[in-house]
Amino acid sequence: MTTSATIGGSELTTGAVSLVGRRVAIDGLIATVRYQGPIHGKAGEWLGLEWDDVCRGKHSGEFQGRRYFATEQPGAGSFVAAAKTRVETGRTFLEALRERYLADQPADGKVALGSDGSTVAVETVGWDKIKRKQSKLETVSVVGLPAQMISTAGSDDDIELLRTLGASIEDLDLSRNLLESWSEVARLAGVLPSLESLRLSSSRLTIPDDGVLAPPDAFAKLRRVTLMNSLLTWDSVARIEPWLPNLEELHIGLNRISRIGSASSSDGSTLVCGFLNLQVLNLEGNCIDSWDEVLNLRRLPKLRSLNLPENKIAAITQLPKDTSEDASPFQHLTTLNLSTNLISEWVSVHALNSFPSLQDLRIKRNPVIDENDKNAFWIIIARVARVTMVSGSQLSARDRLNAELFYLNDCAQMIQSIQAGKPVRGGPKTMDEFERLNPRYPELCRIHGTPDVAPASITSNALKDRLLELHLVHVPTGKRISKRIPSTMNVRKLRALLIRLFAGGSGSVASLRIEWVRATKSGDAQESQQASSALSMAPGTGTLSTLVTANTNRQELDDDVKELQFYGVESGDTLEIFDQ
Repeated sequence: MTTSATIGGSELTTGAVSLVGRRVAIDGLIATVRYQGPIHGKAGEWLGLEWDDVCRGKHSGEFQGRRYFATEQPGAGSFVAAAKTRVETGRTFLEALRERYLADQPADGKVALGSDGSTVAVETVGWDKIKRKQSKLETVSVVGLPAQMISTAGSDDDIELLRTLGASIEDLDLSRNLLESWSEVARLAGVLPSLESLRLSSSRLTIPDDGVLAPPDAFAKLRRVTLMNSLLTWDSVARIEPWLPNLEELHIGLNRISRIGSASSSDGSTLVCGFLNLQVLNLEGNCIDSWDEVLNLRRLPKLRSLNLPENKIAAITQLPKDTSEDASPFQHLTTLNLSTNLISEWVSVHALNSFPSLQDLRIKRNPVIDENDKNAFWIIIARVARVTMVSGSQLSARDRLNAELFYLNDCAQMIQSIQAGKPVRGGPKTMDEFERLNPRYPELCRIHGTPDVAPASITSNALKDRLLELHLVHVPTGKRISKRIPSTMNVRKLRALLIRLFAGGSGSVASLRIEWVRATKSGDAQESQQASSALSMAPGTGTLSTLVTANTNRQELDDDVKELQFYGVESGDTLEIFDQ
């Protein structure tokens, strides 16, 4: 059962009860006792608390100009009168386990839920099966005991009993409990031979001064550890690393980590050492404000997923090229989440091209990206060469082709504006600035050819300039029509228009296939052939070459939500229409 005490002044005076440093619960809310004793000008004995929920605090340990204790979180402290406070100091793991998994459960049938006058009869199905399974604790593999007032692994007899009862536990959640030290957690984990995943979020665990656990291999089989919101710094993470030789996933978000790296390396390097099997690292919601700190993770040999949202990173630089080291930086990293940071320039986005294996990128909610710009998604794709997934959306080879062509058109608009002395608002003012902010532009020109100067249909707001003079050819009948069409018309509306023109208004909008044929200009044939060849040989383009024929001036308009200007359609071009 939960240990509790109403602490009176006489008991404290005799020293019978000492709670300083203990994790306690008061009215169901968890705190750490930082002070126990008198307060100047107040009668009786008082407890100085640091609440886990900082919103419960009123100060940082001071009262009327005198400091009684210090809090780790500013403003998380308060005082309570000992004689009037019921303090719960917790219970054993075995007590909580039995209550949660061996207590009587309702049998299949009907139970009444609610209070008098508003009860509702609910039919229960499957409770018998759950009860039978949970009654055999030695077969349960996933155990969830968050917020169960657990403060200790129990007596030596409890520990021996857990060797049998906990033999099958693989995943254990002990978040938001009253455990105080890693040594106590080790006593428990050491008798759970199948344990691979341990969740200890919202804990305040002390580390032994000598760094030694009993048993020393208590955490040797752990593959996943979660320590969210536990007031950790990287120094404390580094101290527990030797206990976790097989760790593959580490979730340490919502902590106080601002610096990453070794502070005691003999060669002065700050590169993170150890974590030889770590594949997934979650650092969301910390205080990291420098990309140099992230770079200290670059030699983790198996890291493939790095989660950094809700930090304070403002700029990203190219990965360093150190020929004295055996492997490339972040050699195996395929997934990177940088959402909700402070990244403000496209140069930082381009720097991600230095990651050799990056495929999955999340970068929403950064100042560099206008969330209201419907084209921002495509610009990101074009600027980062190897990604195959952006913000959770899987990209096809055609998506990449369309994005890169659109980006080239966007660059052409910027160049034209700079040369005309009328830079695009928010864009580069000079060609030097353009080249700095668009380092991938030359590479894309080599692949696809240098784009023509952006047509007036893109740069002008006048309606007359946004109307395209297009030649429409219905291939099955040979019927030809020339028509002026807004460059802002999307493909779906275009299909509807074409049905009215060529099918008398009958037929399905989806029943037409549209191919855009770019008007041939001087030098286009040779340039097109070179672009196609470059596409076939370009590294990292995957299956893109299979979608591009020798004539790169032909392209199917197959995305109903895209506008004609997205594809770069210009006046004088031809649209060929086929019946599906």
